Amino acid sequence: MEYKGKLIFHNALYDVKVLVYTLFMDHPKDYVGMQQGLEVFKNVHDTQVLTYIAVNSTAGNKLNLKENSLEYTGDYAVDEIKDITKIRLPRLLKYNLVDCLATWYLIEKYDGALKDPKLSSFYTTIGRPSLIPTIKMMLVGLPMNMIKVAAAEGQLRKINDTARTYLAGDPMVKAAEGIIANIACREANKKLKKLVKTPDQFPIPFNPGSPNHVRILLHEVMSLPVIDYTKTKLPSTKAAAIEKHMNHVKGNNEKNVLAALISISGTDIILNNFIKNFKELAFYKEEGEAWLNGNLKTTGTQGLRYSSSDPNMQNMPSTSQYASLIKACFEAPPGWVIGGADFSSLEDRINAILTQDPNKIKVYTDGYDGHCLRAFSYFGHLMAGISDNVSSINSITKKYPELRQRSKTPTFALTYEGTWITLVKNLGLSESEARSIEANYHELYKVSDQWAKRNIEFASKNGYVELAFGAKLRTPVLRQSIVSSSKTTHEAEKEGRSANNAVTQSWGVLTNRAVIEFEERLAKRPDLIPFVLICNVIHDAIYVLIKKDPAVIEWVNTNLVECMRWNDHPVINSKEVPMEAELDIGPNMAEKITIPNGASIEDITKFLEEDIFK
Repeated sequence: MEYKGKLIFHNALYDVKVLVYTLFMDHPKDYVGMQQGLEVFKNVHDTQVLTYIAVNSTAGNKLNLKENSLEYTGDYAVDEIKDITKIRLPRLLKYNLVDCLATWYLIEKYDGALKDPKLSSFYTTIGRPSLIPTIKMMLVGLPMNMIKVAAAEGQLRKINDTARTYLAGDPMVKAAEGIIANIACREANKKLKKLVKTPDQFPIPFNPGSPNHVRILLHEVMSLPVIDYTKTKLPSTKAAAIEKHMNHVKGNNEKNVLAALISISGTDIILNNFIKNFKELAFYKEEGEAWLNGNLKTTGTQGLRYSSSDPNMQNMPSTSQYASLIKACFEAPPGWVIGGADFSSLEDRINAILTQDPNKIKVYTDGYDGHCLRAFSYFGHLMAGISDNVSSINSITKKYPELRQRSKTPTFALTYEGTWITLVKNLGLSESEARSIEANYHELYKVSDQWAKRNIEFASKNGYVELAFGAKLRTPVLRQSIVSSSKTTHEAEKEGRSANNAVTQSWGVLTNRAVIEFEERLAKRPDLIPFVLICNVIHDAIYVLIKKDPAVIEWVNTNLVECMRWNDHPVINSKEVPMEAELDIGPNMAEKITIPNGASIEDITKFLEEDIFK
């Protein structure tokens, strides 16, 4: 507390979190003590963040302290380090010392990165300042209603059981079981001198969790084409692949079988990856008051965005049929509300600014509905009475809603570097229709294509692409490749797609920047610190626990939205395409109302009288 020099850690997100909780918080809800502890570490430095900045690459990032200092320290790992009481003190102290020396070595090893003005700017404006508010989010956590967790589990298991029961009685599944029995019989008979076993001796029930069983059903019984592959080049049986098969079947029975497989896969994932973790990781700050204090990481992705674990909240369902079940589990304590402020179409806005594509910008300047504009580009020949002007094109929403909806999936595929072949495989389109949509998409966004091509040429020449706030993503394959020619390898094309996507997606760190500024503003209002608790970041949304007080909510609404609307960086500064955000509040993450920007205390008082808050 009295030391005035640098405090240096490798992975401060763990160490400082433990120190603040242990040394400064008298109990799990001592948020005043938490704030005092965080203030002690506000100038902390982190060699893991420094390493990340220096090595971030499409080839993958290994940020472990021992791995990055191996050439200096050798392998100094100590067995059973998870329980230090089992290590003799002299050996433990030596281990501690080598840890410290290794950390200092990384400062010297990657010091050159900070001599690059842009990398140094990223470290000082985003990388290091993100640490303390991120630690705060982990210490606060998300409040959970365990009764709703149990109810969600019951509903999900019912959906899962219903789908399994349906499959068990389906004729196509019975046919798959016959093939499975034949395979098992042949394998058994290979081990015998005489063929004495028959398939009826192998009554193996179809297992929707077995990739091999699902492959037999999809490709041998249903004769569906192989759409996606696993890393080992086997046909993929993931839910995303099965959903694509929906576009290749016409009969209701086939669709029902696929729907059952998708339901089982989806509910299994949520039950095993979320509900199970909610129950096992629940931390009771008070009796009957459960919280989920997961792990956030600022260096876990190549594109600068947050990652999380225990559980991975970045994968929490947001739009699926199960999303509201899971979101409802996160419920504010009595007297509080959960606020979620989400950037409005952040990636689309950033991409429009970066590419300066006129057909993307005019969505914001002229008021075009983007989906209608693309639908007109793809299917204009099917839209009698629609002409090329704003009001006419926007009328597609009412006149041709099915074509507007139909445009969304191919747009998503083509945005992320898909081709007409992707549309045929994933959507079941004819080759001629897929080629037409692809051509029209690239004609509409030809300026964006030229921008993407320049990025890849830059990466090929320099070995990296530039990300948000001056960070870099190294592109080792492109650096050694000939691009934009018939000699360009598949690996180089794949890396080019990843790099181009990262350039846009990296501006997701505007959430980090907004959190940093919001916490700085909050620090100037010590009277509000116990009543405004930033608790998580999920993609482009920032979540805050707020005391159910109109004046406090008004302060959060004004200040958090202002922080999120910031666009002063020269790369994204645009009057035509501003950053926008709105705050939603509710008793839980599923039930919410939107607070308009600039709403008064009186307005908010009326919102709090809504039924969802009673």
